[in-house]
Amino acid sequence: TVTSLAAGSSQILSFSWNTAGVAPGSYAIRVDASAVAGETDLADNSFADGTVALAAVVIHDVAVTGTSASPLSGGVGTIVTISATVQNQGTEAETFDVSAYAGTIVVGTQTVTSLAAGASQSLSFSWDTSAVAPGSYLVKVEAAAVAGETDLADNSFTDGTVSLTAVVHDVAITSASASPLSTTVGTSVTVSATAANLGTQAESFAVTAYAGAIVVGTQTVSNLAAGASQSLSFAWDTTGVAPGSYPIRVEAAAVAGETNLANNAFDDGTVVLIAPVHDVAVTSVS
Repeated sequence: TVTSLAAGSSQILSFSWNTAGVAPGSYAIRVDASAVAGETDLADNSFADGTVALAAVVIHDVAVTGTSASPLSGGVGTIVTISATVQNQGTEAETFDVSAYAGTIVVGTQTVTSLAAGASQSLSFSWDTSAVAPGSYLVKVEAAAVAGETDLADNSFTDGTVSLTAVVHDVAITSASASPLSTTVGTSVTVSATAANLGTQAESFAVTAYAGAIVVGTQTVSNLAAGASQSLSFAWDTTGVAPGSYPIRVEAAAVAGETNLANNAFDDGTVVLIAPVHDVAVTSVS
């Protein structure tokens, strides 16, 4: 409101227009003075001059909204899957690179192409840890900034730590026995043993039973899980074996990467084979 403007005087006015929420487009500028009482010349009560062009607001903003890794623990050599979700939180389609990290290791980089405004995309990275040192690795996924982007706080997402332990290959024979321990030649002797996987990876290996220098038999233990044991039984047909004493020994073949071989064999017991006696007699006559 212009108040008590003296005859012949002027007054400068200023209006502030907050265009938030206004649709993009062209807006002609006009200022109107309302007619006063008794006014007859209304032609100059309005003045139009210029056009304000409002362009659509352009926002460039990409983000990583979620990250996870599986499994979170395992031995070196485990394949770890890193999953992530990226989103275009801007107003324009965007193309950008996304990288996954495990600590300082770059697991991989993928390109997200023409992701529409408001859209999301799931990504998956495979991490082969075969050549990685044991330790803990913080998982992070990062989206490269796009041109014109100012909000970079949400371009990376850190979540979870992968713990890698050293791989141990160690198979063992934890027990061995024979029954009977004393018998005549030709008797069947049973050699029993327990094989164990004391390492961190499933293992397949051969187990051989000996009676002295004689190979009683060989069996294959297949995919024995880490920490697991398996019972084995060997039948020794002593027919044709010379009488004597035969120390019993059961031995597991070394697996790839195994360094502790001290427990791969187990000695326990000696089988004594006695020559059979053939003796017939007449014990009475009448």
